[in-house]
Amino acid sequence: MKRKWIVIVIILLISSGMYYGLMDDKDTNNNSIQSSPQKNKEQELTDEEVPQSKVNDALLKVYNLDKTTSLRLKAEEMIQPSQQNKFQLKNVMVEVYQGQGNNKVLQATLTAKSGLYFPKDGRLKFFSPLSISNEEIKVQADTLSWNQRENRWLGRGNIVIIHKVKGVKLSGEEFTSFVDLDKLEVKGNVRLKRIARKEGVSGEAANK
Repeated sequence: MKRKWIVIVIILLISSGMYYGLMDDKDTNNNSIQSSPQKNKEQELTDEEVPQSKVNDALLKVYNLDKTTSLRLKAEEMIQPSQQNKFQLKNVMVEVYQGQGNNKVLQATLTAKSGLYFPKDGRLKFFSPLSISNEEIKVQADTLSWNQRENRWLGRGNIVIIHKVKGVKLSGEEFTSFVDLDKLEVKGNVRLKRIARKEGVSGEAANK
């Protein structure tokens, strides 16, 4: 009888060991499954382009090579993505000046929904809706680019140019000009339309 009880106890112990062993394996597998998504999430965060720096109400000055032109840029937000040599700009306003010191003269004003600044290359690019204007001319484009070496505007896309003084509206696919919007050239499916001239402009100004 004693031997029978001993056999039963051994069987129970073996069964209990198998049960706990199975439970341990099950718990281990569950932990592995739960930690796997966490690892993937961490990997995604590492690979994701997260902002390295962000500045609100940013102010930036950019010059051409000989510093005769300066662009005073204000952006509601300026963001530098990690490991990238560019700044993303949001709600941008740019004042374009020519001259140095006390002789600086405002030549044009630009507004754009967004833009990019590449400090290493000295390049700026703006995206629509955007417009650049002075007292006489207003230009709209899909994209507008500038670089400090050439110091000229290059606009592409749906180009609309309104000469308020001469009463002329030009449209095309591309334009180039000096930073003060002088020597403006339009290319690609160019169309011209007469519009009402700006009131209060002298005949001499209109004939410029």
